[in-house]
Amino acid sequence: MAYQAHKTVRTDGSTSPDTRWKSFFLYGYGNCVLENCRRMPCTARFAAAIPGLNSAFVSFLEPGARIPLHNGVTKGLLTCRLGLQVPQDYRDCWIRIDDQTLCWQDGKCILFDDTYPHEVQNNTSDHRAVLLIQFERPTYGVGRLVQGMFLKAVRRSAFVQEAKNNLAHWHALYHEMARTERQTSGLTV
Repeated sequence: MAYQAHKTVRTDGSTSPDTRWKSFFLYGYGNCVLENCRRMPCTARFAAAIPGLNSAFVSFLEPGARIPLHNGVTKGLLTCRLGLQVPQDYRDCWIRIDDQTLCWQDGKCILFDDTYPHEVQNNTSDHRAVLLIQFERPTYGVGRLVQGMFLKAVRRSAFVQEAKNNLAHWHALYHEMARTERQTSGLTV
C-alpha cells in the first residue's frame, strides 16, 4: 500500500513523527498519484470529475490519534471530508473547527473553509477513515485570477515538491520490498 505517514507540526515550528495519522493520496495539489488511482479507480474517477479539484486522499486516523490545531494556507480552497469508516462511538471521533465541534458519520460530508483553526481527535478504540477533498472555491473576476496565481505558486513550492519527492521515494521503497519478498518466497520477478 502507498500510505504517507505524517509529521505533526507544532506551533513552535518543530516536528515529531505521528504514525497514527496516514494518508493515501489519489491527487495532491493537482498531481495525480497514478498507482494509487489504479487501486481505487471508482473513487479516483469521482474525484477527478470535481471542478477545480486540488487534492483528494483517504485520511486514516488510528485509535487515540490527534491532529493538533492548525489551519490551511488559503481561502481559495474549500475542504470536504466524507465519512467512509467512522468509529461506532462516533461522538468520540471529532473535528473542531473554530469553536464548533462536529462528528463524522458514515456517508456524510463536512464541508468547511480550512483557514479556520481546526483540530481532529479519535478518542475511540476504532480506526477512522474519511475521504478528504480540497477544491477551488468558486470565485470570479480579479479574485479568480489572484486565486489561480496563488495556487500555481503553491504547486511549485518547496513544500509540495518535497511531498512529491517523499511519495516517489516511498513508492520506490515499497516496490523494492515487494520485489525482495517475491524473490525470497521463490516467485519469479
